[in-house]
Amino acid sequence: MAFDHSSQYQAADAAADVNRQLGQAYVEPGSEAGELQIVDPRRAAILEAWGRTLLPGDGAWPSGADVPFVGYVDRTLGLAAPLRPVVLQALDAVDEHASQTAGRGFADASDDERIAVLRWFEASKPLDFTLLKELAYEVYYRDPLVARAVFERTGFDTRLAVDGIEMESHNPALELLTEVGKRPSIVREVPS
Repeated sequence: MAFDHSSQYQAADAAADVNRQLGQAYVEPGSEAGELQIVDPRRAAILEAWGRTLLPGDGAWPSGADVPFVGYVDRTLGLAAPLRPVVLQALDAVDEHASQTAGRGFADASDDERIAVLRWFEASKPLDFTLLKELAYEVYYRDPLVARAVFERTGFDTRLAVDGIEMESHNPALELLTEVGKRPSIVREVPS
């Protein structure tokens, strides 16, 4: 029987390609500020509304609008060109759907209207939605405002997973090698 390359396998292949692209597009924390290079102002407003809708925040938690989501996506698209059409078309699709269903663009729609549009988009383009969701979560959970909120509420320092914990060095093998290095040589020097 021939290998069945069904839509499920195609979706897995597409997701693997997206992950490869994202893995090669590291955006240095703090570099998200500055002039946008890829995303135009209309799409930037859509993207900002997307982040605010996906991560609404409350009194204790920052919202997606409080972190540099737009700049992060813009920098990521600058480093991962194959993802540009996916993201830009996603922004256009939600804006168009909001215009058709709410009578106004996504950025100007109400919270409930934006939620309905994002649910529609997630159902119709799950991989594209997941890409933008992953980008939103990445920039959100690495942001100092969110890291502080996590620490205040849970005591967990989110930077430990990245920075590690300074520990006292204890390597018995290294100690033995240091001891051996102090001993006189047992090898006879050969004249050259």
